[in-house]
Amino acid sequence: MLNLIKGEFLKLKRSSVFRISLLGSCIIPLLILMVLIKFALIDNVSTWDFAEFGQNITYLCMFFGLLLNMLIVSYIFYREYKEHTIKAILTTQVTKSEYFISKIIVYIIWSLMLTLISLILVLLIGLVFHAPGLSAKLLVQSFIGVMMADFMLSLVALVAVFITLLFKSIIPPIIIGMGISLGSMMVLNDNFSIYYPTTGILYLFTQEKELIPTGFSPSITVAIVGLIAIVSILVSWIYFKKTSVPL
Repeated sequence: MLNLIKGEFLKLKRSSVFRISLLGSCIIPLLILMVLIKFALIDNVSTWDFAEFGQNITYLCMFFGLLLNMLIVSYIFYREYKEHTIKAILTTQVTKSEYFISKIIVYIIWSLMLTLISLILVLLIGLVFHAPGLSAKLLVQSFIGVMMADFMLSLVALVAVFITLLFKSIIPPIIIGMGISLGSMMVLNDNFSIYYPTTGILYLFTQEKELIPTGFSPSITVAIVGLIAIVSILVSWIYFKKTSVPL
């Protein structure tokens, strides 16, 4: 299993998606950098401080994070079909179970690493611009909150696995990911949003209490995200196990 995981990381490192995902992890830091430059050069003020560190990242992660995660997990599964290597891999001593699990593990690890890179970049930008409000407690709380938010987003994005296996294409999962992200913006602050997975994750980790609608319960979000992840993995695994491998 360990060799499979190492092999998956090597394949990911050599792919174009590796560079695309790295660029994707820089979107949020670049947006914050643009805001800070505007404050410094145009408004001549500094209104962004580290008190908003976790809030900004978590909020924006709802829209960029899910789509990026779906792109990564879709590519990890689609690559073998695209390059016609899945048959060769499964004719060795590698079982379908090991193959499937190794890809899920690599996907989640890489997703968390990208989030960590994004957080470090935001921290460095804040330090360069001398943003006030930095403390060890705030830093730890923000890092834990954002990493947990991304982990839950990576679980929601597992719906892309079945879609990729079904269509043998990376395009449908990306389109669906865009639709889910658009839905996040449409239902935000609506009473229904407490049942929507991405906005539920936002409410779970945000410190802006006025953003949270009446009736929100953390247990509802955890249950919905957990159900999505379990159903996605089970359906994908059953389909993958029962479907014959193409040449």
